[in-house]
Amino acid sequence: MAGVRRRHFLSLLCLFAFPLLFCHSFTIASLAPSTMVALFGRDVILPCSFTPHPSMTLLRMVVTWQLLDTDTVVHSYYYQRDQLDRQDPAYLHRTKLFPEELLEGNASLQLNIVRLDDEAQYMCTVSNEFGSSSGTVKLLVAAPYSEPLLTFDLQACSSSRLVHVLVTGGYPKAEVEWISAGGDNISEEANTEFRTGPGGLYSITSRLHNPQRNGTNYTFVLRNQRLKQEMIRSLAIEGSCPEVRVQLFRVHVCFGITVVLLILTVASLAFLLHRKSRLARHVL
Repeated sequence: MAGVRRRHFLSLLCLFAFPLLFCHSFTIASLAPSTMVALFGRDVILPCSFTPHPSMTLLRMVVTWQLLDTDTVVHSYYYQRDQLDRQDPAYLHRTKLFPEELLEGNASLQLNIVRLDDEAQYMCTVSNEFGSSSGTVKLLVAAPYSEPLLTFDLQACSSSRLVHVLVTGGYPKAEVEWISAGGDNISEEANTEFRTGPGGLYSITSRLHNPQRNGTNYTFVLRNQRLKQEMIRSLAIEGSCPEVRVQLFRVHVCFGITVVLLILTVASLAFLLHRKSRLARHVL
C-alpha cells in the first residue's frame, strides 16, 4: 500500500509539477555497502548518491528517507528545506541531510546517537524534474564488550574453587567458550548468564568450578561476530586451595603491620617535635 501511494505521488509530481519536461526514471548510482554496521551511541551516515543533471535545481528536488515497506518517515526534504512534520518521533532531532551536496548527487542521511531499535532497512528516494529512483540500505547495530573482569571465590575452597568472569556493554549476544588446558571445550560445565541493561546492551556473567584441587589452566573466549571482536584470556590457577588462602592472608597481615608501623613513626615524630618546641620556649 505504501509503495502504491509513493508511486502515485511521484506520478502526480511528474504530471502536474513538471508538465513541460519529459519525466523519466534515473538511477541511484551508489548505495554500497547494502548492509552496514553502526556502533551503539555513535553517529552513522546512511549512503545514498545519484547521478546529478547539469540543469537540476533544488527547487524541484524531493528527498525522502523512510523504513522499507512501511509509512515510517525518517526524514523528508523539499521546497529547499527539511520537512519534518511527518517525521517519526523516534528520529526527532537525530537526522540530518547535506543540502549543500544535493546538487552534487549526495542524498546521504546522518543518523545521530544510534540506538538498538534503529536496526532496520532504510529506503532513500530522490525525485526531481528528471525523474525519480530509490535504493535501500540495511543498518545493523553493534557494541563492543568490555575487558573481562575476573574474580576468584576462595570461600568455595572446601569443595571447589569458583571462577567468575564478567563482561558488560556489548551487542548483539556474544558467543562464550571455556577451553581446558588439554584443548577441550568445557563450556557445558560453566554457568553462563546473559542479561540486558541500559539501552538493551548485554552483560555476561560466566561461572566455572575448578574441581582440580592442585590447580589448572583455563582459557576464556568471547566472540562478537558482528564486530569481528574476539577476546581470548588465559587463566592459570596455581597451588592448592589452602596455600592460596595462606598466601592471601599473609599479604593482608603484612599490609596491616606496615600501616601500624607508619602510624607509630608519625606519632613519634610528632612527639619529638612537640617536645623540642617546649624546650625551646623554656630556654627563652
